[in-house]
Amino acid sequence: MQGSGLAFQQTSRVRAATLAKLFDCLEGTDLSAYIYKLCIQIYKETKSLESWDHPAGTKTLFMQQIFYCASQGYGEFIKPRWMNKIMSWQEPKGCYADDRQPFLRLTGFVGPVSAQLSKDREEEYRVKKAAKSEGGTCNSLTSAMALGSLAIYVRALLETDQAFQYDILV
Repeated sequence: MQGSGLAFQQTSRVRAATLAKLFDCLEGTDLSAYIYKLCIQIYKETKSLESWDHPAGTKTLFMQQIFYCASQGYGEFIKPRWMNKIMSWQEPKGCYADDRQPFLRLTGFVGPVSAQLSKDREEEYRVKKAAKSEGGTCNSLTSAMALGSLAIYVRALLETDQAFQYDILV
């Protein structure tokens, strides 16, 4: 479980470590400490994304970071302003649009649209199709990350009796 700390890779590592912990894999590895270290790095990145006003292509990443680390018990990821931001990104039909294309292109995971890909590199550049609907383009991954983040937030509100404070969500 080594590698660089590039954006989506970090959240993928948290997801993999969480599954390994759940299924009692990697005996002799302190997965809780590993997840803790990852979530510290991810928290710094999440705060940076917020301070940069969520550049194009980072909304899905932002929601993944909140969902994966908050679900591991890291309350630093549960902030009313972050939940309000996520709710503001919702499409009129209720789903969430995929904004990752510019980010993936920037990081080299997706090449220019007009470029012809060789067969051996085709899989490397494949991006899942998004379901279209009136009022915007919905994406199942982005919508799932938003739902997961918001569910964790509602749970935190209920567990701390803050759910009944009407000014918690602006």
